[in-house]
Amino acid sequence: MSNRYSKTGFTQREIDTLENLSSKIEIIYNRRIGKDDSEQALIRLLRAREQIRSAIVISNEWKKDEKL
Repeated sequence: MSNRYSKTGFTQREIDTLENLSSKIEIIYNRRIGKDDSEQALIRLLRAREQIRSAIVISNEWKKDEKL
């Protein structure tokens, strides 16, 4: 039963932007590894990257639930 309040999730453009951001975070992390940086700051970069990826997966699952 679909109506104007149907579940939508992220658009493909938003997913592309989030994946690009995740990739850039990984690049920054890899550049900073081995330097005298805060270990906590580096861990937070990795967490941010994983949270972005998780958000994409959850959004896709949310859309699939609507179609069942």
